[in-house]
Amino acid sequence: MRTLYKIDTYQQTYFVIDDMPHLLNLADADFAPLYEQLRQLPTIGAKELLPGEQLI
Repeated sequence: MRTLYKIDTYQQTYFVIDDMPHLLNLADADFAPLYEQLRQLPTIGAKELLPGEQLI
């Protein structure tokens, strides 16, 4: 939600979710407090990697 999205560029970074139960567990959260926290953080460049992230 903080990444500058380029609609006309092939997506080079993906997030991996282990399985369907993992996805459903993540989707069952109350996202409103998280959105409020994210609103205060800086935007992430479209090709920028954050500390601890790696391309695979």
